[in-house]
Amino acid sequence: MTHSNRRNSKVHFDQDVMNDMLQQSSTEEQEQEDNNNNTNNATTTTTTTNTTVVAEETQTSTSPSPTTTNSNNSPSPTTFSTTEEEDNNNNNNNDNKTLPTIHLIDDQAIDTTLNTNNIPENHQHYDNNSNNNNTINQVDHSTQTTINNTTTNNNNNNEEEEEEGHAKLKLHIKRKTSSRNSSRHSTPSSLNNTNGDNTTNGNKTPSPFTGDKTKLSKQDILRLHKEEIKKQVKELEKMERPKIYPNHSEISFYGASGTVTGSKHYVTCGSLNVLIDCGMFQGLKELRERNWKLISSSKPVELMTDSIIITHSHIDHTGYLPRMYALGFRGTIWMTEQTFNLCKLVLLDSAHIQEEDAYFSNKENTTKHPVALPLYSEDEVRGVLDLVKTVKYGEKVTIKSLNEEDFFTFKFFNAGHLLGSSFVEVSLSTGEKLIFSGDLGTFKHTSPVHQHPQLPIGADIMVVEATYGGKSHIDFQTGKATENENYLFETKVKPDLKKAVDYINERGGCMLIPAFAIGRSQQIAYYLLKMMRDGDIPVLPVHINSPMAVEALNFYLQNLVYEHQEDAVELLKLVKCHNTTAESKELNNQLKQGYNRCIIISSSGMLVGGRCLFHLETLAPENKNVILISGFQAEGTRGRCLQEGCKELKLHGKTVPINAKVMTVTGLSAHGDTEDVIKWIEAAKNPKPKMIFVVHGEPNSLRQMAREIVTELEIDALVPKRGTTFHMKNKNSHKTSRRQSMWEMEQENLRKQSIVGKLEKMSKKDSKNLVFAVLLLVAVLALIMKLFL
Repeated sequence: MTHSNRRNSKVHFDQDVMNDMLQQSSTEEQEQEDNNNNTNNATTTTTTTNTTVVAEETQTSTSPSPTTTNSNNSPSPTTFSTTEEEDNNNNNNNDNKTLPTIHLIDDQAIDTTLNTNNIPENHQHYDNNSNNNNTINQVDHSTQTTINNTTTNNNNNNEEEEEEGHAKLKLHIKRKTSSRNSSRHSTPSSLNNTNGDNTTNGNKTPSPFTGDKTKLSKQDILRLHKEEIKKQVKELEKMERPKIYPNHSEISFYGASGTVTGSKHYVTCGSLNVLIDCGMFQGLKELRERNWKLISSSKPVELMTDSIIITHSHIDHTGYLPRMYALGFRGTIWMTEQTFNLCKLVLLDSAHIQEEDAYFSNKENTTKHPVALPLYSEDEVRGVLDLVKTVKYGEKVTIKSLNEEDFFTFKFFNAGHLLGSSFVEVSLSTGEKLIFSGDLGTFKHTSPVHQHPQLPIGADIMVVEATYGGKSHIDFQTGKATENENYLFETKVKPDLKKAVDYINERGGCMLIPAFAIGRSQQIAYYLLKMMRDGDIPVLPVHINSPMAVEALNFYLQNLVYEHQEDAVELLKLVKCHNTTAESKELNNQLKQGYNRCIIISSSGMLVGGRCLFHLETLAPENKNVILISGFQAEGTRGRCLQEGCKELKLHGKTVPINAKVMTVTGLSAHGDTEDVIKWIEAAKNPKPKMIFVVHGEPNSLRQMAREIVTELEIDALVPKRGTTFHMKNKNSHKTSRRQSMWEMEQENLRKQSIVGKLEKMSKKDSKNLVFAVLLLVAVLALIMKLFL
């Protein structure tokens, strides 16, 4: 129903009551959007209270090229386009080479051509694709209100008009609430009516949940979660599977395309389908909402996938695995043993947080949706972990299709990103060789918890990351040799840590370091304790307050077994660990009571959740404290807001002023920069890559990395859009081509015609001879019989 139709309706509403209903918002979900708005305002002024952030950490990315949507959701033809003007705007480069890029319609893209001129401010349009028509069938009882009907007659016509008015109001509200879907706090699309209306067989469709959500138990929430999964499985089963082409291979990009998170690269080889990484989207609301949708709207990827290969344990590469399991995936998952051990920590912690957040949001009524649900449960995590098989570095593994006609071999090699991280070398039965970089480490420094990545031998096609595309971990103006493995620590890490520690020591404050639980937390703790032992900074207590980080610390202590790692093991044993909720609350209470001159390392690294937020709420208002940003901060996160100079954040429903000193420690990144990635690609010479796909980066970083590959290595590089499929040519492709098939059919017809023609000629021309030969044969036989008888 259009807005003009609602205005012309005979049923009128109390405008104040209606506005109150439409403007209800969950404080926890709205916080991130408000924080982003605060950041936009803050960037217009100069912030002198914050330490200058290094350019490679905070460079604002350009928006991706706009795409048009196809109303029929049909695949759009691939086009390669770029302009010199675009290149000049995105890169400070004087050459005139242009970079070919793929511009495809996103198979789940939001319609950018929607005319929103007549939509009121408090109404948000939401993407409705053919498989996810996000409409809420009925409003929660707690949000219903009375409708004032101006007519006084109580006849049946008025009752029907009143029901129509209720329906219209609910339609407006559900459009409002359906635009709020996000991970953990959303109404999943599969709970909604996929027919695009509010009726089924002439009757009102019952709401997925219409009771008092504040009284829901954890078991009730899990039951609703299972119902939502069942409905999405039905959507998958209705999808038509694509036709299988023998001797044909292709690769599709469903994640980490145009963004840093949600890695999913789908390789098809004949009838065999393998997914490389299975990550969760993070950051902006639009990205988080993708976690609730099916991977593809055109084919049931979740049910078609035969195997999954995981490069490392980070959530943006593994976080969608339990959802795959819940939706029906039962194939094999391949990863290294160290990745598996860390993956258990990551996924169980993620599921626990989602279940707790959903329960808290419903209980406290802080969600605007009918009910908050987890994306997956702990039981689903345990189920998917049972599908894992571990592989050693360099071990060759073969995956075969059910008919064993198509196969897929791969090997893991050390990527140097964190313990167990790998890049994957893939060989297809059709003859192509591919390499997926995963997340690459750097060659510019080493530490007991990181190693240099191995170099690839060669590949026809490579898929590489671009987290630091167009950026460098070193200052080229110094002219220092990058081969010095202590260079980054001495010139960047050590001065930044010393400055922050001296600041809190002089003022009697505390330092909060939001850090990734695996790898980064242990690395920072090691450097701090090493500097304290060497006398570079005062000796202060170092706390790690994160269950996952504590478990990961114990895992690191067990796996740092080489001689050069003994020093790290002894130092890391000095860390004060806080594992339980009670221990975390006690530490936060001590901070409120004046506990100072201490260092707290806590996750999450981008301040999107976790115990770190409680410490941030306590420490941020006082200028004696320091918030030390320790890594890459994705767009739309609180960490990015702090880096860009925001003056306040919303935390736990409160607006918290940011008076603490915000600093950044550089040189800690476990990702390779542009120079590292170029060096890594350049080593692949047997064969030399013919095509390189650039993924896992913000739009500007992707474009700059692709341009560096083209100019430095003279190899074609493409930045794929999400939903792009690239068809690979091989030596057998022509055998199954349409033209080859038509030629073979023509040759067969000619052959048949030739045989038939010869038979016809023989029947006419030689028929008399044939009769004569038969008669002659009969005569000869008769003569022989007469002679012998």
